Amino acid sequence: SVVIILGLGLAASAIFFASKELFMSPKEYAAFNAALKQIELDPRVTSALGESVTGYGSESRNRSQRQRIPHTIVRDPASGREVVRVQFHARGTRGNATVHAEYDPSNAEEPFGYLIVDVERPRAMRLVVKEPRQRRSIMGPGTSLVG
Repeated sequence: SVVIILGLGLAASAIFFASKELFMSPKEYAAFNAALKQIELDPRVTSALGESVTGYGSESRNRSQRQRIPHTIVRDPASGREVVRVQFHARGTRGNATVHAEYDPSNAEEPFGYLIVDVERPRAMRLVVKEPRQRRSIMGPGTSLVG
């Protein structure tokens, strides 16, 4: 009977982890999908990269490396909210680029802290799709680091 209980526990944990992987999207993939959708809507990006923009994790022939999205999860000390910073590659019919984004899934009105597209080909340029949010100074107003 102990073997049966251990077997059921092992089966239940396998089902839980499999369903978690299939049905719950990690934060970096939500940030990736939202950023990719946003850059596809920007006419400057589609003009530079061409139509049918696709995104992938890293420049590699290895499929698992292309599917892995480099990311960092940062907790804002003031609000306690987590933001996800992702960096991925995008390619269109005319060129390719590296995309940098900061995504706050809890902010429905303005989820991106910044969204920047560094076009590499056909001509190197930086497209700022979403300007970086203003950061509060830790020193307070009216203070300066220089004399």
